Order: sequence, then C-alpha cells, then structure tokens
Amino acid sequence: MSGASRFPAPISELALPPAQVEDLMQVVSKGIRATQLYLPNNPVYQRAVDNIRAAFRQIWHATDDLHFDVGETELRWEDAVVYSQDQRNESIAWTLYKDGVRSLSFKPGVEDLEIVRFLSVLQQAKNLSADAPDDLLTLLWAEDFQFITYTFRELASENAVSTSSTPHSTSWRRRRSTTSSRTSSGSTRRICGATCCRCCSTCSSCRRTARCGPS
Repeated sequence: MSGASRFPAPISELALPPAQVEDLMQVVSKGIRATQLYLPNNPVYQRAVDNIRAAFRQIWHATDDLHFDVGETELRWEDAVVYSQDQRNESIAWTLYKDGVRSLSFKPGVEDLEIVRFLSVLQQAKNLSADAPDDLLTLLWAEDFQFITYTFRELASENAVSTSSTPHSTSWRRRRSTTSSRTSSGSTRRICGATCCRCCSTCSSCRRTARCGPS
C-alpha cells in the first residue's frame, strides 16, 4: 500500500483525507482474502465483512460517491494513490485493469449486499482460465449492480476508446447480445451470445481467439 507522501493534493481541498480511503482499500484487500478462505458462517469471514461495511459507512459521512481511476498496479482517488500492489496475482487493480476496466465508482448502499458480491466477482475473475467464455466484464454485467458503476476500454484494437458502462448500459447489453459473426469466407455463422461474443478472430468482447460455432 502507498504512504502518505504519495498524496499530491492538499487535504483541506478534499471531501475526506486520502489516508481514510487508503485505509478503506486495506480493509477491502484483507476482506477479499478472508472471504476467499472462509465460509460465510465463519467468524473470520463475518468480521471481515463487518469491517468493510463499517469502513464504507465512515466514508459516506463525508461524500456520497467514491470514484477510482484504475491503473495496472494502483487505484487513484482524487489523483492520490490509495491502493498499490505490484504482485499481479494479488492485485485488485490488475484484476480490473487486465480486462479493460479503467474506472470504478461506489455509491452509498454498496456496503449492504453488493460489496460481498463484488469481491466474489473479483475472485472468480482471478481464477478464470485463458479459454473461459467469461471475463471480468461479463461477470460484472451479470450481477446487475445498482451501487457500483465502471468504465471499460475496448482492448481488441490499438485505437482503444473508453466507453462508459453501468449495469443498464445499452452498449454493453448490445455487445453481449451479439449472435453472429462474419467468417473469413464471408459466410455468417451462429456464435455464442449468452456470455460474450465468440468468433474465429480476436473477439472485441472477450479479447480471446476462439473458433466459430456451428452454422
């Protein structure tokens, strides 16, 4: 995690001290490990979730929105690094970044039910195999979060363009509902549209090379 020396903005100009947001991310990071290792009826699991909820509620005393910019190894809030982890297999930032998420926002109420589901999604995304039909974006879409929003970047082309995505994003639903793709011969083949676009070239949704389905 980062130190206070990495906070560039005067604290008096911010809704709350960056150190408090950093503390929240430390609690969330510990919570991911606890919810991964223990069952919901375990006291360690329950204590971790309670700590996350308490930390979020402290944040909501000062602001009604928590927005993070996502980098490869760090999360920034108001230009301050509030989370940093260089080990990719343990990094929240890398789990988000590698599948195209470039910003993440939480709203009051997320701590009640959605934060636990969100941590579960992150863990699922970490464990996906390279040929899995889903990625983090499809897992997030499936949850239909009400208090979590994010933006993602298309990674299939070099000229990637940032696109806003919320649980009710029309563009994201349209991507998931794609059911056909042109093959190299020009014919149209039926492909999977239940979770993401799959075709014989690198897919704009899952960004993996996959074979076309049967005609």
